[in-house]
Amino acid sequence: MTSIILPVGPVSLRLRTEEEGFIEALKEYFIGSREEGKEDLLLDLQIKENKESGPVPNSLYLTKKMKGREIYTGNGLIKILPGKTSLHFQLQIDPLILKGGYIRVFEQIFYQAALTAIKSTKKKVHLIHSSSVKKGDFTYMFVGKSEAGKSTAAQLSSAYHILNDEISIIEEREDTLYLYGSPFNGLFREKKPGDGPLRAILLLRQAQFHKLTKADKGEAIKTLAHEIIPPLGLEDFPRNDTYLTMLDQATNLYGKVPHYHMDFLPDSGFWEEIKKEFERET
Repeated sequence: MTSIILPVGPVSLRLRTEEEGFIEALKEYFIGSREEGKEDLLLDLQIKENKESGPVPNSLYLTKKMKGREIYTGNGLIKILPGKTSLHFQLQIDPLILKGGYIRVFEQIFYQAALTAIKSTKKKVHLIHSSSVKKGDFTYMFVGKSEAGKSTAAQLSSAYHILNDEISIIEEREDTLYLYGSPFNGLFREKKPGDGPLRAILLLRQAQFHKLTKADKGEAIKTLAHEIIPPLGLEDFPRNDTYLTMLDQATNLYGKVPHYHMDFLPDSGFWEEIKKEFERET
């Protein structure tokens, strides 16, 4: 068997398989993966066609079903089997979900694996749809609905350390928040691994000017809650109160770091506004 370690914030996943070339492909896709290290959770991966599977969906959360001790997701394209311990799972993966852009759907299974590992550590960690950049010692997270400009903000930040354009990982540390870049969306090659204290959450709005304004609490919490990855591990299913949990997460984050609306043009001038607001001389 061959394997790699996939760091996801404060936890690490070991991806292991006997499939020839599979680990090499995953290592190439996931920037920041490594060959050595200690894992918090082990995944054994097997490519196996399921003739009863359906088309590739957009979500591996809403398509989860239980059959005995087996969990199917992605319209049957992935089967989740328990391993030898509570932190060991086997995944049987239909090759269809590995083709082309479907890899972006497939990697959602690793969000869930990371959340299972995180629960075992008792740490307060959140995965959030966002882009993030490190400037100096601090990090900034850009949040918005689809097409709001998360990837654009990342691409316009080439003068600094781009952490990711898809998923940011936030760990609560006493009264501070610490942000990690993530390996997800390996199609975005401009990023590199990194982390640092979170200075601000910036809620994106495309405009004809650059401007930062403090965000209303209710609006900020609602916007952020919609972008939080549901806190569901490999063996968890969506519940009626899942979104309420996400609202609680967003409320807690709001109290620990400034939230601003960021109106911006598609150029790097928004960094001047960030500098004026957060890097004032004292």
